Amino acid sequence: MSTARQNDYRESLKWLGGCTALVWLLVVIGAFLGGQPDPQQHSRFAEPVLQDFAEQRRTADMVRFSLADDDYALFRTANGWVMPEAGSYPARRDRIAELMSGFETLTFDARRTADPDKLDLLGLGDPLRGGNGVLVEFLTDNGTPIYSLILGRRDDQLYVRDPESDQAFRVSGSLPPFYNRRAWLDFDILSVTEDAIRSVRITDRSGDSVYLRRRPGEDPRSFRPAPPYQNARVRNR
Repeated sequence: MSTARQNDYRESLKWLGGCTALVWLLVVIGAFLGGQPDPQQHSRFAEPVLQDFAEQRRTADMVRFSLADDDYALFRTANGWVMPEAGSYPARRDRIAELMSGFETLTFDARRTADPDKLDLLGLGDPLRGGNGVLVEFLTDNGTPIYSLILGRRDDQLYVRDPESDQAFRVSGSLPPFYNRRAWLDFDILSVTEDAIRSVRITDRSGDSVYLRRRPGEDPRSFRPAPPYQNARVRNR
C-alpha cells in the first residue's frame, strides 16, 4: 500500500472514530434531556408528607383512626392524651411523642401505583369501603379537619395516599403501630410478680363480682373462689 493510501486510511479511521464518539455523546445527552423519566420520581420527592405539621399540630386536639372493622380516637386533655373509646383511659406518652415526631419528619419517597385495584397490595385500600388502609385525621376540638391521609404498611415499608386520590407513595420515616387501639394504652399498671398476688376481685359492668384467692406457697395460678363459694369450680382458668 502506498504512503498516500495509508494516510487516507488513517484519516478515515479517525473520522469514523470521531463520528462514533459524537453519536455516543448525543445518546448520553438525549438520555438526560429527552429520555423517559423515572416513573418512581415525582415533584414532591423528599418533601414533607404533612406540610407545616410542626406548626399545625398545636391546633390538633383529636387524632382519629378509621379502619374497616374498627375506629378509635385520641383526644387531648389538660392532663394529656386519652382514648374516649376506652373510657378516656390515658394514652401512652411515648407513643404520642412517637406519633407527632414521626409525622413531623415523614417525607415522600418513590411514587407507586395509581391503580385503585392494586391499592390493597400496599395496605392503602379505603377503609370506609372495606379496604385495608387506615384513615388518619387530625382535627380541632370542634371537629374541623386539619390533615387527612390514608396510611398503609407492607413489610417494613410505610405507604400513604390522599383520601381523594388513588396515587400511592412510599414514604420515608417511622410511625408507631396504628392498626390496634391497644397499642396506645399502657396496661402495665403495676410491676408486681405473680407470686406476690394473694387475692383478686373481678367486677363486670353490671356490678357482679367474684372474689378469688390462693393459699401461701401455692402455684401463682391456683386461685380458687373464696367463701362462701369455695366449693365452686372455676370454669375458665
